[in-house]
Amino acid sequence: MRNIFADLTEYDTCLHNALVYEKEDKDKAARDHAGGYCELLVVAVPNLGNRRYIAFLTLPQDCEMRLQPDDHLTVNFDLENSAPKKGWRAVFMENISFAPPGFCTLSLTWPWNRETGTSTCPQTRSLT
Repeated sequence: MRNIFADLTEYDTCLHNALVYEKEDKDKAARDHAGGYCELLVVAVPNLGNRRYIAFLTLPQDCEMRLQPDDHLTVNFDLENSAPKKGWRAVFMENISFAPPGFCTLSLTWPWNRETGTSTCPQTRSLT
């Protein structure tokens, strides 16, 4: 389908409306998901100690389709003391064979400072 516009003003109006609709849709999706909780299942990986885990996360279907391997997010286990950019780093990866149906697969890494050998997230404790 080809769009024909009478002038630049008409084109600008159509483009502006499309951008407004897209932003409203993204805002609505964020509001719908903001109050909800996600289920996170964590599995220890042998021989990696307490630094790295495999995790399975449930998400609404519309989010699941937009996520790609190597997308990342921050996971906070302590809701009262959570701070932006603090917490565990989770990286989405291809689903593995034993992933539960309806779950996304993540590589979950404990925040760690190599120089001091301590966690960079004070409320973090080992999951094992």
